[in-house]
Amino acid sequence: MRLPTILKILTGIILLGQITLPNAKAETSHTNFIIILTDDLGYGDLGCYGNQADYTTPELDRMANEGMRF
Repeated sequence: MRLPTILKILTGIILLGQITLPNAKAETSHTNFIIILTDDLGYGDLGCYGNQADYTTPELDRMANEGMRF
């Protein structure tokens, strides 16, 4: 029966972090990470990697051109 107590403590810590962290001023810009999980996507299936198929991926291509690809 200790699990609910632990959950209450963790919830309190998370809420406290949410309350105090936004008030701190960051001097540097934040970096956003977008991870897209797909199934059966090959290296050349996106236009930014040289897709020559009948379908297009303009939004993913735009995101890739504005950011960094791995």
